[in-house]
Amino acid sequence: MYTAEYRQVSNEELNKLIHSEDKLEFLETIDLNDLNSENIETLWDGLHFLFTKKPANSIIKNNPLSVAILGQNIIGDEYISYIDNYSVSLIYKNLKHYDIENALKNVDFEDFIVNEIYPNTWTQDREKMAEDIKYYFYKLKDFYKSSYEKNNNVVVSII
Repeated sequence: MYTAEYRQVSNEELNKLIHSEDKLEFLETIDLNDLNSENIETLWDGLHFLFTKKPANSIIKNNPLSVAILGQNIIGDEYISYIDNYSVSLIYKNLKHYDIENALKNVDFEDFIVNEIYPNTWTQDREKMAEDIKYYFYKLKDFYKSSYEKNNNVVVSII
């Protein structure tokens, strides 16, 4: 199963990551704790589809909510990307104003199935799926708020 992990990194850490030979190995050296990382499990594609009405097979560069899920600049062979601290501020402002309650009220999970949105578990209980999406939305929003307040960059890995 592919899960999405988000890490706050300083400019120095980001520069080292970009220039490292083994980016995945370097990511493992970055201190992870509840304050500077977040994992939204397998719901990254579902959140992306909810935000954009498009599968997460490519970044929509001019859409901060797409960038929030997939990152901004892909680096390396594995799916690792980063978001600069300026864009983190735009993402947080968009997440802060996103009406998740209204979006979930109007969501049709059949669209998720038709568009083959990962992890293809959208036939489960609708209320449970909506609760899971809402839970990870708020976790992601809090993560970007923290990143914004600390003026950090974000590294996204979907592995």
